[in-house]
Amino acid sequence: MPWPAYRFDEHPYEYDVCLSFAGEQREYVEEVACHLECNDIRVFYDDFQKSNLWGKDLYEHLSYIYSQAARFCILFISKEYAEKIWTSHERKSAQARALRERTEYILPVLFDDTSIPGILPTVGYLDARVTTAEEVSQHLIQKIERSQKKAFVPEYPIALYQTLNLEGEAERSAARDIAQRFALDLSRATLQERRLFFYFILRGCPRGSLSDPHVAIGTAEREFGIQIEEIKSTLNGMRSLHVEYHTSSYCDGRTTEDAIHIQWRSRERYGDPFTQTYAKNYSNRVITAMVRASIVHICDDCIELVIDNLDFSSLRNDISDKLNRDMPEADFLPFEEY
Repeated sequence: MPWPAYRFDEHPYEYDVCLSFAGEQREYVEEVACHLECNDIRVFYDDFQKSNLWGKDLYEHLSYIYSQAARFCILFISKEYAEKIWTSHERKSAQARALRERTEYILPVLFDDTSIPGILPTVGYLDARVTTAEEVSQHLIQKIERSQKKAFVPEYPIALYQTLNLEGEAERSAARDIAQRFALDLSRATLQERRLFFYFILRGCPRGSLSDPHVAIGTAEREFGIQIEEIKSTLNGMRSLHVEYHTSSYCDGRTTEDAIHIQWRSRERYGDPFTQTYAKNYSNRVITAMVRASIVHICDDCIELVIDNLDFSSLRNDISDKLNRDMPEADFLPFEEY
C-alpha cells in the first residue's frame, strides 16, 4: 500500500479554539478555558502556555496563533478590550483569517456594548452578562462537534470481532464501544494527525503485537518525509485525544534503530463495569485491530477516505478468508480483570 502523501499544509490546527480577551475579564475567561480543557478541547489560553511562550517573539507568535493555529477564535469584547494594543493585534490577526477564509471563525462574547472595528452588529454573539462561562464553553463544544465529520462504526463490526477472535457477547459489546469512542476522539484530530496515527498502525513493525504498534524512527522519517521532532510535536498535540507515545531501542528483543511506539488509551467513563475494565486493559489492541481490519477489503484510494472521513463501515465485511494470509496474528488474550 503506497502511503498517502503527508501534507502539513492541510488544516494545520494546533488548537480547537484560541481566546482573545482583556486582563480585566480574565476570571471569566479562565473559567471558560478550564471547562473546555476538562472536555478535552484543545484551547489556546495564555496561562496554559507560559512555558511555550517563554522566550518567543510574542508579536509574531500571537499573529500566527490568531490567524492560523486554531479552528475557532473567541473574542471577549469589552471597553478594556477595545483600548489595549495586544488585543487589537490579536483581533486584527483573527479578522485577516476570517476575511481570507470567509468562514465562521470569529465568535464574539460581549461584556458590554462597546463597538469593535470590523465586528458588525449583525454578527451572532453571546452575552456574558446573561451567559455563564460554562454555557459559553458548552456552546463552543456543540459548534466544534457540528463542524466536524461524524465518525462511523457499524453496529455489528464483524471484521473487528474476527481479528480479535471475540465470541462472547460482553467482549464484543465492549470492543464495539471502545471502537466508537476511538473514532469520536480521532474525529477531533486534524487531518495530518489522523494520517500520522494511521501510519503507525498500518506500517507498524510485523513483529509488533496488536497492543504495541511501533515503527523504527529512521523508517518513519524516510517514509513520511519529516523529521522525528516534527513527528513528536504532532503526537504531543494529540495528548488531549488520549494518544501517547514512547521511544525505545529494541523491537521484539532485537536492537534496532530507535523505535517509536504509539498508544491510544480510552479515558471514557463507561457505564458498564465490564467495559470499563476491558477498556483499561485492551483499548490499544482493539483500535489497532479496528484500523487494520478496516482496510482488508478496500483499495488503496479508499484507504485515504477511511482516514479522512473516519468511515469504518468496511468493518461490516467478513474477513475470515484473509485473516491468516494478510493480517498479523491477533495476540488478543482472554479477558481477565486486573
